[in-house]
Amino acid sequence: MLTRPILAAAMAALVLGGCQMHLPDELQPVKVSSRDKAPPGAAPGTCWDRDDTPAVVETVTEQVVVQPAELNADGTVAKPASYQTETRQKIVKPRKETWFETPCPEAFTPEFTASLQRALKARGHYRGAITGELNRATRIAVRAYQKPQGLDSATLSLAAARQMGLAEVDLPGREPEPAPEAAEETQVARVAVEAEPLDAAPVQGAEEIAAARAAALAEEEAAARAAERAAREEVRRKTEAEMAAKRAAEAEELARAQALYKAEEARKLEEARAAEEARQAEEARQAALAREAEAAKKAEAERAEKAAAEEAMRAKRARELQQALEAERAANAGKPRALPISSESY
Repeated sequence: MLTRPILAAAMAALVLGGCQMHLPDELQPVKVSSRDKAPPGAAPGTCWDRDDTPAVVETVTEQVVVQPAELNADGTVAKPASYQTETRQKIVKPRKETWFETPCPEAFTPEFTASLQRALKARGHYRGAITGELNRATRIAVRAYQKPQGLDSATLSLAAARQMGLAEVDLPGREPEPAPEAAEETQVARVAVEAEPLDAAPVQGAEEIAAARAAALAEEEAAARAAERAAREEVRRKTEAEMAAKRAAEAEELARAQALYKAEEARKLEEARAAEEARQAEEARQAALAREAEAAKKAEAERAEKAAAEEAMRAKRARELQQALEAERAANAGKPRALPISSESY
């Protein structure tokens, strides 16, 4: 842990060296609001401060259609759609500037700061000693008290001071406020009375005064706890609503991406099925053509074989006939030739 002298020396070295370093509010120099800045329309004499909430940015990855699908006249897909993955930065929660009214610098007297420390300690946020100094621990406790109510700042707001009973509440029909000098004296006197320990009260009526003060403090504490619980409950409800809306948007985006993915997968499966059917049909056609060609070749071979057999048969018959004729000539060669008998010779 850095001690104050070492931290101060390091910060001075950074400043002299020209470096800039962002520190949290708890480590910033102790300061209170002043009248040199205020939102438009602020009442004269009031003091304000501003809480800047940075934007929340998340990285979103989604499928974007580069070219839509082309369809035929019958509704079939001629050319599938093409997609590409795009990653972009999306502002989930924009940057927010919140002005809030604060007690003016002159209100932060040692007595007021001591009362603030006691009030924060009673609520479980401050665990240090009651010093009357607006130190780091006090600012951390102020942030811890205001953050559940939607104000993430270590600067005390006037609303928080009123909730803890440290600032007056303007009620309708109240009497006009006294002059500034009288009001300051009254404030100091009131804070002094609050800071006065119980054992310093007069002996006469000490029990009644202690009981009244204890009852007032108990009522104040109860009201503060109720307000704090209500504020926390409201913050919780808002947070749950925001988370539910975010989850619904993410679910819708995921469903849309899944639908696109399923449609693309179905299209690819359909194209693969059609291609497979076309391939099988072409193979069947080629097989049928091959069978027809084989059958035609076989029939042609059978016809040629039959023609050859018939030709051989005719040649054989011709040879047999020639041999028979030659044998008959040879048999008739040595015999006298008979003359035909005519009826006129008688």
